[in-house]
Amino acid sequence: MYPIWSKFDLKFYIASTTDRFKGGIYLADLDMSSGELSLLKNVDNKEYISFITTDSKDEYLYAVSTSNNKIYSYFINQDDKSISLVDSKPLNGLIPCYISITTNNNLLFVANYNSSNCLVIQIKDGIMNIADSFVYEGSSQNKVRQESSHPHSIVPDKYSKFVYVADLGTDKIMIYSINSDEKSISPASPYYKKLKPGSGPRHLIFYNKYYAYVINELNSTISSLSVDNRSGNITENQIISTVPSNYSGTNWAADIHTKGQFIYASNRGHNSIAVFRIHEENGKLIYIENTDVHGEIPRSFAIDPTGKYILIANELSNNITCFIRDYTTGKLIYTGFNLSVPVPQHIKFI
Repeated sequence: MYPIWSKFDLKFYIASTTDRFKGGIYLADLDMSSGELSLLKNVDNKEYISFITTDSKDEYLYAVSTSNNKIYSYFINQDDKSISLVDSKPLNGLIPCYISITTNNNLLFVANYNSSNCLVIQIKDGIMNIADSFVYEGSSQNKVRQESSHPHSIVPDKYSKFVYVADLGTDKIMIYSINSDEKSISPASPYYKKLKPGSGPRHLIFYNKYYAYVINELNSTISSLSVDNRSGNITENQIISTVPSNYSGTNWAADIHTKGQFIYASNRGHNSIAVFRIHEENGKLIYIENTDVHGEIPRSFAIDPTGKYILIANELSNNITCFIRDYTTGKLIYTGFNLSVPVPQHIKFI
């Protein structure tokens, strides 16, 4: 079922990493009645912005750059969604690839892929103070991609009680407790969960307080996890492929999101979005379909807050494609609308 909307729009930011064109952060518009996309303006031209997010009130935008390994905070003008720089900090690490924020907006977390560390940053009114750094060691089965630790995401749970680090290089999910002062974190017990060797956990999301899902880049799978919300411990219940069984080409699974009772995952190589239904009784995934993204190398994607549209950032084809989502079946249909953006990395609705 596809809902009918009167004409209104939603704005979103796009992170771009190119230095061959004018990269940085773009502001764009999604027409909710048709799915048409419009590029409004470049709101910041810093190079190689790899990831962006906002606080829970959409008052501040945070962005990381892989060209200088810094994090930036911006105040968001609520009238036209332009942004003004508030603060910047060196990250004491290499290749920042993920940012997340607790629901109370006290703590911000950054994963540094190449320096094998994650940062805890205290934030208030856009001002940032680096409070702690956790450094990881180890390796795993893939000698090229897993020669050392490579944290690829760091994610608080929905209640800002625990924090989870997906380490692509060691096949581990590290677990931390957010301390009672809500300004620091400590290793939980047990401290980590080991996944299948060579899987390469990349991004982790929560469906509710009982179930979480991690997309594994190197073997193109999703691990379904049960979560003990008292201890933070996780148990792997299922491993399911993100590509069809008859596909034999190269693929790197990338991004994962949930909406309603569905899970969506992007495939770079197969160039598709895999769609799954969540089993309400056990949290396991039921495969529905793979949908062509109409682009190349879908690094990330975003579902609009209403759940009607999915926007896909296709890194190699330099475009963002728009799909309408069936609320009942979870299936996706291409709207025919796409937006030309140089090397899009990440999308954040505002």
